[in-house]
Amino acid sequence: MREKAKRAVYRGKAAADSLGSLPAGGKFLVSVLVDAFDFAVGRIPGFGTLWDLVQTYLAYRLWGPAGLAAIWEVVDVTEQVDGFVPTVTLAGVLSEVAGR
Repeated sequence: MREKAKRAVYRGKAAADSLGSLPAGGKFLVSVLVDAFDFAVGRIPGFGTLWDLVQTYLAYRLWGPAGLAAIWEVVDVTEQVDGFVPTVTLAGVLSEVAGR
């Protein structure tokens, strides 16, 4: 049983590590999907805060230090405002603009 859990964690880590190697178009697609999920179900109290932490991790894996801008969403404990701001996508845009 523990071996299955270890393999599942490893697969999840390997998938997250591979996010940074996606081409820019793929990163933007993942960013839009993450933000759409945040808009749709990230407004549930409790779950939304947990999702904001996961979202920050994914944003960091996608866009590097610029993705840490997503941590501001944890501050909104009501989960009513942060879903309307596409933070991960904006972090990607800022990362691409700064990189050129």
